[in-house]
Parts: sequence; C-alpha cells; structure tokens
Amino acid sequence: MGQFDLKNYVLNVKVKENLTDIRAVERMKAWDFTMKEWESFEKEISPFHNPSAERIVRFFVDYDKVDLCPDLYGLWEPLKGIFNKEDTRELSYRLAFPAATLYFKKRRRFDVAIENLNYGLIFDPQNKYMVIPSKKKIGEYLGDIRITINQNTKQYSFEQMQMIVDDMCEYLGTDYGVIFYQENKEILYQHK
Repeated sequence: MGQFDLKNYVLNVKVKENLTDIRAVERMKAWDFTMKEWESFEKEISPFHNPSAERIVRFFVDYDKVDLCPDLYGLWEPLKGIFNKEDTRELSYRLAFPAATLYFKKRRRFDVAIENLNYGLIFDPQNKYMVIPSKKKIGEYLGDIRITINQNTKQYSFEQMQMIVDDMCEYLGTDYGVIFYQENKEILYQHK
C-alpha cells in the first residue's frame, strides 16, 4: 500500500475516551509552562499511561478471529520498530502522549494509524519557549483508528473486515465504526 495507492479499504473506528495520560491533561489545563518545565514534568511522571490507549494496542495482539498482530511499529515512516506482542507497554506509553500518532504495519496485509486527537503542544521560541495555548476545538471523538487494507487482498474477505469493525467497536465500547473506500470515501459498511 504505497503512499499514492488509493485503491484500499479503510476500517475506521473512533473512540470518545481521551487517550492522553490524565496527569498530562491536568497539567495542560492552565497553559502556563515553558518547554523546560514540560520536559521536567515529563521526566517526573514518565512513563505516560492511559488504560484506553493500552486497550487499543492490546486489541491488535489479542484479537483471535483473524491475524491482526503487526510486524512493525513506529511514530513515523519508515517503520523500524519490531512489534513484540509479549510487551506492548512502550506502544501504550507513546499513544498516551498528547496528540500522539502510532503506526503499525503487517507486511503485505495492512497498515494502521492510531491518532490521539487531544491537544498537542507547541512552544514559542520568541517568548522564552512558553507553551502556546491551543485554539483547537476538541470533538466528540478523541481517538481515531484506521486500518488500511488493499482492495485486492486475499487475506481478508469483506465479511471479515465487517467482523473486525464490529468486534473492535464492541471491545472498545464505541458507536463509530465504518468501512470506506479510500479513493472516493464512499462508506461501504457502518457498525450498528
């Protein structure tokens, strides 16, 4: 699934739970800290943790109806981390960081992007690296999971893709799950 190949199915599930570590959420409320203060705070509370973020990562390991366990992971392409299903704590920690995106890949099968849609942090170098308060409006859903599967795959039938969406929605306790065709965004299936 190359960057220019849009002939894919996208299984998209969204969650309402905030995936950011609650300690970071509380710290960010005031928007009155410098980059250096944030770095000290990070060291103090490290590692970041959020049960909802951990649950999403575990879904890919624990799901047993079809093989969804990735080979690779990373925060950006190219993915270089070897996915270890026996120890997913680091992945959960990374996803619990404000506005993090975590990528998985199963070679020749699927790509995954999991986005933490909470506020990100930007620091102003012209103002002693003070944090710039976010103007972003937080929506109803704070987590976005996209599994991209090539339309010509022999690995997963459309019925299996529907089952994955339904099972993920039930496992994560969410009401938003769809399958759409990436090229034209046509919704082909909606979780009920």
